[in-house]
Amino acid sequence: DDRLQERPRENRSQDIQKAENAERSPRRERNVPVRREEQIERKHRPEPVINPEEIYSENVPERQVVVPVSAAQDVNSQPPVRISHGRQQSPAVPSVSELRRNFGSPQINPKGPSIDSPVSEIPGIGYSNSKALARQDIFTVRDFLYYFPRRYDDYSSFKAINRLVPDESVTIIGVVRSITTGQRGKYQVTEAVISDNTGTIRVTWFNRPWLMHQIRIGMGIVLSGKIDVFLGRPVMSNPDWESADQENITTNRIVPIYALNQNLKQNFLRRMVYNTVRHWTGQLPEFLPESVLESADLLPLQLAISNIHFPDSAVHLRYARERLAFDEIFLMQLCVLSQKQEWTGLSAAVLSADDEQFEERWIKNLPFELTGAQKNALADIRKDMASGHPMNRLVQGDVGSGKTIVASLAALIA
Repeated sequence: DDRLQERPRENRSQDIQKAENAERSPRRERNVPVRREEQIERKHRPEPVINPEEIYSENVPERQVVVPVSAAQDVNSQPPVRISHGRQQSPAVPSVSELRRNFGSPQINPKGPSIDSPVSEIPGIGYSNSKALARQDIFTVRDFLYYFPRRYDDYSSFKAINRLVPDESVTIIGVVRSITTGQRGKYQVTEAVISDNTGTIRVTWFNRPWLMHQIRIGMGIVLSGKIDVFLGRPVMSNPDWESADQENITTNRIVPIYALNQNLKQNFLRRMVYNTVRHWTGQLPEFLPESVLESADLLPLQLAISNIHFPDSAVHLRYARERLAFDEIFLMQLCVLSQKQEWTGLSAAVLSADDEQFEERWIKNLPFELTGAQKNALADIRKDMASGHPMNRLVQGDVGSGKTIVASLAALIA
């Protein structure tokens, strides 16, 4: 090598030894720059395709998260937490007839408040909260059952952390890696780092220092909320959370959102509605006969009330809405028919006009001829007025169709 010939003789052996060692070492250890061809190849190399079913499969052991117990924790009181980041396999939604057939008689507790008892008798509400509920026109347990959500947030499916999208409302499940709290200006900020099989996310709660005593390192947790981005990383602010091993009310399901006032909190109201639905739905009487439920393909009332508050799926929510909408229209029609029956049972003065007088003095003296629709309307009105019962009739027509002359002739008869 010419470069070796130019160097002093005493340094040639050292240079030769270094060159031999560099040839035997990997490229990254030799600190040799990567060729431009390799840079282009790496830049345009496609990202590895990740199968969602593989990510969420519970049969892949390397996808499971095993969290060891911290050295500062008691091993006997805090066993390792294993969470398989699996997507819930939602079973096929049964039809309304299947739900109605499998729906047993609800258990009714003879002890305790009845369905018409004041709402203050529900455990956990008390006098002060009953006053706040009264502002929402909730006075009894029945009123509470019929206090329907104004909308819903769908957190029914889990999503991996590495697939989170900004401004998306999702539910994630993971393990608490760390949690701290501190003062930032006028806010008490509690931060936790949550991880699953695919990544980590930072979660922040404001002015909730008590979470330090409720959320423990190593526990499984379910979070539901909106995804934000801070410094290029996904974050969640003030999400709803629950332990991964408890019954989910605010996460991992379609969550009801109720109308509130300044003295009511969403989580408190949701928990109270859940307890009310769970313990008092069985006292709701079913007023539709089984034949009507079958012919109209409707849910039982108790099942509809339960699913309008806490639906098992979007299909169950649709079934519940159909039943309650049917009840609203059906009861309205019954009221109208009942009122009509009461009217027909009453007596009224008989008002009639001689046909010859009606035709000769009034109809023929008009400067125009009545249309067929006007003649039919007058015939129906004359029949009602001569029946001896109160008349309840609406004259409807477009502008210029002749409603005024029909009403005027009816007034002449009276």
